[in-house]
Amino acid sequence: MKLTLILACLWLDYYFDTGLKWRNPAWFGDYIRWIKSTIGEKVGAWKGPLSIVITLLPVVVILAILWSLVGRHSAVVELVVGFIVLWYCFGPTELQETLTLYLKKETDTAEAEQALKVAGADLMDPTLSFHRNVTELVFWQAHERFFGVIFWFLLLGPVGAVLFRMVSWMHETAPRMVDEFYPHYPKHIHQLYWIIAWIPSRLAAFSYSLVGNFLPGFDQWKNDLVKPNRCREVLIDTGLASLGVSEHADKEENLKAQGIVQRGLIVWIIVAAVATLSQAFIAY
Repeated sequence: MKLTLILACLWLDYYFDTGLKWRNPAWFGDYIRWIKSTIGEKVGAWKGPLSIVITLLPVVVILAILWSLVGRHSAVVELVVGFIVLWYCFGPTELQETLTLYLKKETDTAEAEQALKVAGADLMDPTLSFHRNVTELVFWQAHERFFGVIFWFLLLGPVGAVLFRMVSWMHETAPRMVDEFYPHYPKHIHQLYWIIAWIPSRLAAFSYSLVGNFLPGFDQWKNDLVKPNRCREVLIDTGLASLGVSEHADKEENLKAQGIVQRGLIVWIIVAAVATLSQAFIAY
């Protein structure tokens, strides 16, 4: 069932772009402020790492209970709930939507460049060209939006998908949300993100090497494999090595990077399908 849901959501996401209209994650910022004022400040634990737990736990627990209840009573309802949750978790942030529109040529190039520079101001390297920055964003944001969500969905179902998506959002917005938490919040959320992103980021990067220039991509992947706190770097470094980039970056390079990501997703789907069939065969 999980593989079917993944395929359906990826297909819907690719051919019917709903973007931020229906799947805007900005509500989570309002949720953080609400839970801070109603629960966090009252229990006196908001000025430390426990505030992250207090933020995540209600959503995870409620979803886990809901998923357990619907699974007991109706397979159809369970399928619908799983589809809605996964489809929502695949939804883009403002940066990801801007990146998608730019790659699809649905916006004027100059306008898209300006929008990307604004949306990705915290992530773009001023020493690199615009197009090389876009290539790096393609490799990293694919993990944030798809690979990480798929990994945790396969492992824990909708609860895993939502947990990864929330932690990813908190990690990406940490510089802007620090006032809602405490001074060391960015450091602590980065550590939590590193824990849940370590395996899927390595697997995603490995898939980049498989569908790109394998030897240089695999060599770079091995070099970054066990280095701590390099989830984003391993995706970018392996992606660039697998792409075989030149000094001059252009829009064509951006589209090739997108192609590697799409082929990488196909690899994940094939592996998941083989694993599912193997389990069914063993059970039979």
